[in-house]
Amino acid sequence: MATYYVAPYGNDTNAGTSPSAPFATINKAAQVMVDGDVCYVAPGVYREAVSVPAQASGTKLVSFIGDTEARNFPGVQPGEVRLDGSDDDVNPVRTTGVSIGSGALVRWRRINVVRFSSYGFTIGSANLNIANIVEECIVNSRDVAFYITNAAFFTIRKVNVENCARALQVPGGNNFVLTAEDMLLESVDVGFDLSTHSWSRVVLRRIYHRAAGSTRLLVFMQAGELYAEDVVVVNGALLSTAVAGSGNFRHVTIVRATAVKPGGTNCLYFSQFNNYDGSDSLNVYDSLFAESQYGVYVTSGYPRVLLHSCAFPDVTTAALNADIITGVKNTTTDSQANVILPDFTPVGAQILRAEEQNPIEGLRSARIDVPRVAYYKFQVAVSGPNTITLKAKKSHATGTTVKFRVDEDPNKVVTLADTDQVQTVQLGPVEDRGPRFVPLEVWAQQVDYIDGHYLLIDSIQVI
Repeated sequence: MATYYVAPYGNDTNAGTSPSAPFATINKAAQVMVDGDVCYVAPGVYREAVSVPAQASGTKLVSFIGDTEARNFPGVQPGEVRLDGSDDDVNPVRTTGVSIGSGALVRWRRINVVRFSSYGFTIGSANLNIANIVEECIVNSRDVAFYITNAAFFTIRKVNVENCARALQVPGGNNFVLTAEDMLLESVDVGFDLSTHSWSRVVLRRIYHRAAGSTRLLVFMQAGELYAEDVVVVNGALLSTAVAGSGNFRHVTIVRATAVKPGGTNCLYFSQFNNYDGSDSLNVYDSLFAESQYGVYVTSGYPRVLLHSCAFPDVTTAALNADIITGVKNTTTDSQANVILPDFTPVGAQILRAEEQNPIEGLRSARIDVPRVAYYKFQVAVSGPNTITLKAKKSHATGTTVKFRVDEDPNKVVTLADTDQVQTVQLGPVEDRGPRFVPLEVWAQQVDYIDGHYLLIDSIQVI
């Protein structure tokens, strides 16, 4: 493993292997580096484009590290390390900042990439087991900050993306794995565009996305899986699919997210779930979706849905499109603005299956399978003598008895009618004992013990 140095006072005819005789350009170092090599770049402005050659079988990262504290360069003042696409700090004259060839593996750290007319980074096909990594820098390009051609793994950490049409775009291919953490997207239209990519797996943590107009943080196309945590989107949707009838999500989990989209349609929009094996799920915890037509909208695909402590202030039509679990669109004006779905989690739930005489822990889902007997207990927040309204649907018109009870009151029991249509259930009012959690119990028993019976629960509203 070799170590190289780049500094404004260097010369590309130097060996580049010491701070006293460094290269003058980062691109020169890129041409001589091989697997595992490290390049330290001194503070300064480098008006050039960098091209990392393709490798047939890269197995180790080559690292470009901005030495902002000048620890490796005696006599040099600490400062910014900047790769600049302009010659005057204003107008871009170069197209792409860093081009990473197919098979090359790069760690790019603390070197800002700014003022390129098209791309900050372009990345070719990568090793299937090792991620290219970009961290602790600013990327500013007019079109796309990270343009990735069928790369397998990519990691972004502590990166600010500014004034781009897209922060990241993958134009095609499949099996892309993205991890993005601690990012600020400022004046960016689309955050992560995977609209023509298949089988993407994305992890987003601590992302703040702000744009001047209506926008989206994430666009998926087909067979996507997502985990998002501590994500904020201002003036835009958190997620949408690219084309109606596409999308094909499998598993989506969102924790502590906020999306505010003035005048927009949906904060979360899914045109379709795959439901290949019946286990597709949409799980949203401790989140707020505001100022939109719908908070969460699913067109088709029948996922299992869990909404836990979510709020939907100032939605114009409904928090959820009606019967979101069955994929039926809302055709009424039944507004659920300011709905809160608190603690929509089974507590002490049990299912007794026909083939098992011992109770097992219940499903954490709004879909309740009823192989024989099912009992669920939810906790719902009330502020006073509230009435609890929910929508429920049996999979079969007959063969299953379903009862609801609120606040353990034997006088407040409702039995679903024998129909497979969506039914509105009203429970309460509960006893006025001030703000508290009241138990909402669900009991279901199948009469003929036929496989495939289940109950769907949707859109709890406290009035």
